[in-house]
Amino acid sequence: MLFFVSLGFAQDLPSTYKSKKVVVSDTIIIDRVSINSLNFQVLDKNGKEIDSTNYQVDFSKSILILSNELKTKNDSIQIKYLSYPDYLTRDYFELDSTIIVKNSGSIDKLYSLQESTKKNNFTPLMG
Repeated sequence: MLFFVSLGFAQDLPSTYKSKKVVVSDTIIIDRVSINSLNFQVLDKNGKEIDSTNYQVDFSKSILILSNELKTKNDSIQIKYLSYPDYLTRDYFELDSTIIVKNSGSIDKLYSLQESTKKNNFTPLMG
């Protein structure tokens, strides 16, 4: 019985496969992150798949550009796509950008770096 309950909760993972209904315009921004080209679909308002020759997609910038023919025939479309997970689209930095000093053009000023007071609690391979 406990096994079946745990299986039910295991299915509640957030999906990266998304569906979005948008108003037809020249350029449509699909998402804030890059999208995957696998399983990408554009459907008309009746749910019929639109031929890929009627649009162009920049998957890295997540932008959809529609043909003139498609814009005149439809007032809205549905886009089904697979977005990349957060850990692949997050920006990673070696240094905190708040401690970087902007170039002021004046070389007279001296800056010193101080040791961080932040403690590292990460202990690898703790068992």
